[in-house]
Amino acid sequence: MNLEVIISRNQSSDNFAQISSILSPAEIQRAKASQSSDRAQKFIFTRAILRILLAEYLAINPKAVEIKAGANGKPFSSNSIYFNLSHSHELALYAFSLDSEVGIDLEYLGPRNFVGLAKRMMSASAYQAFKNLSAEQQLKVFYEYWTRKEAEIKLNGTGIFQPKSTFSASMINFVPQPDYVAAIAHRYSVSSYLFQHYPQYWL
Repeated sequence: MNLEVIISRNQSSDNFAQISSILSPAEIQRAKASQSSDRAQKFIFTRAILRILLAEYLAINPKAVEIKAGANGKPFSSNSIYFNLSHSHELALYAFSLDSEVGIDLEYLGPRNFVGLAKRMMSASAYQAFKNLSAEQQLKVFYEYWTRKEAEIKLNGTGIFQPKSTFSASMINFVPQPDYVAAIAHRYSVSSYLFQHYPQYWL
């Protein structure tokens, strides 16, 4: 399983126009429907980079990559490759697999009222141990729990309130960049993955 890491960098208007041309008409329409120009730009770049990366794996033109949405909105490709993506703040992660579905979640370690969420997410004993941690440790532990939960949901392509899959998932937390935490969920082992940076792209 491979993992791609995209780091934020400024882009010229010419580069933006070139990247936008990779998207399908439906993707462009979705970007135009966004209420925020910043969010629209981030969608265009993350989706265009996804097409570029998929095209590299499939050895086809980025415009020829087919990206569709499942019943719960999870994107998938009919080109015999499994993938998932997540973005937060100034970073985006892309995970790819040739053998089964994959889920990935990324979170920026920004301030958040997470104590109530932690109590609902954790078992009584885990929450008791959580309360005894320092504020800095609590932030990290909370986001580790959160990213694992989100990665599993994205692996299964289900909604957050839908029943969990009966399939077991292998999962790992990792730190792609300082001030971020992420998790990958996969049907098989995630003990090995490629970690690659693409500093020329902006999100």
